[in-house]
Amino acid sequence: MNLNSEISYVVQAIIRGLPTLLACFLIIVIAITRYRTCPKAAGLAITAGVLKLLALFCSIGLPYLSRLVARGGSDAVQTLFMVVGFGLSLLDAAALIMLVIAVFIERRQQ
Repeated sequence: MNLNSEISYVVQAIIRGLPTLLACFLIIVIAITRYRTCPKAAGLAITAGVLKLLALFCSIGLPYLSRLVARGGSDAVQTLFMVVGFGLSLLDAAALIMLVIAVFIERRQQ
């Protein structure tokens, strides 16, 4: 592969993740503005937003890295990438669970 196709692959992955990126920033901004009224819920929401951002950036980089390794990588490396991908899915799910908990914590305190 040439450099041009590699760059276009990364740019396409970032564009596909742009809605999630904007949603994470919106979650963090809303949580920061609501921190004084309900610090527990806001702290959980901020943590969830950061976890979602981490999962997003890793999910952009992981397929790119696995494409580079696929050319000369062994089966053990491919298995490692599969396990890391599963871990990223768990991280994403944990962030969503934290957001739901943050909503219910805020409702309970009112």
